[in-house]
Amino acid sequence: MSEFEILDSINPMNHMDIVHSNEEALAILEQGDFSRALVILKQNAKMNPNHLTWNNLGLFYYEHGNEIKGARWVAAKKLGMHYMSKAANAAYHPINMMNLANCLFQLKEYTAAMQLYERITEPQYQLICQYNRGACLLALGEYRRAEDVFTALTNPADAEALQALGAASPEIPLAFSIAMQVWRGEKKRSASNSIDVPQLNLDLYDEIRLYFLLGEHRKVLELQDSFLQAWQPDEIICAMLLKSMEKVSGELASERQKALLDACPEACKFFSYSQRDKLLQNCTYIPPIIELCGYYGCKQHHTPLPF
Repeated sequence: MSEFEILDSINPMNHMDIVHSNEEALAILEQGDFSRALVILKQNAKMNPNHLTWNNLGLFYYEHGNEIKGARWVAAKKLGMHYMSKAANAAYHPINMMNLANCLFQLKEYTAAMQLYERITEPQYQLICQYNRGACLLALGEYRRAEDVFTALTNPADAEALQALGAASPEIPLAFSIAMQVWRGEKKRSASNSIDVPQLNLDLYDEIRLYFLLGEHRKVLELQDSFLQAWQPDEIICAMLLKSMEKVSGELASERQKALLDACPEACKFFSYSQRDKLLQNCTYIPPIIELCGYYGCKQHHTPLPF
């Protein structure tokens, strides 16, 4: 059943009530009055129980919600997933499917999320779903398949449309999908020749991470001073820096090791090779997925997407 057939199946008066009530709820939500917005969304779901009102109530609970149980407030993510699953099971609708898939992605249930993205067939959502599917593949360690997905998205028209939606350039996850294969020995080092790291305009954290995966250990150490001035290194960056020092050795490595220990005394614990190598298994890059406003009644859903 298409989106338009779904809307036609709803009583017209109820449909307009849903739209107007949800627009009111979203306006109140934008003002930061979460309690009043929740009252309207719950009333909508009670008076007009269908996949549209369940979707909106579920998304609110997942993103903002708390619910009173007994005499205390509790987080309501599970309740949100319940309503969004109920909406997705009640009737096919691309927004319902995408909301549920996005939440599953955030919960690191990447296979389930990818399966939902693949079920969305409407042409206007294909670019978003393809990008998000590529993010799932990166998260699952399917780097060759991710490379294929992001390679297809690097044409100028798709890349421009994705950036209009707030996504990172597909060149970035493409570079990381190649780099992960190089790091794991699944591609030859020469495969990285096509990656122009400075042109990607990465922040220092991701730039160090990408150079490390490509085996450019001198480049990693050259960025260390700038990184330490701007960031507090986490465990993975410390492990990368120490591993790069081991690979480069010599005076450069000795100077960098002293600077790292001065800036982050905790880094000394990563001299354990087994612990360091275990941390480096988690150095992959997972791009943020594209998330539309998922509320039915949102003005964004009354206008075409920018492609």
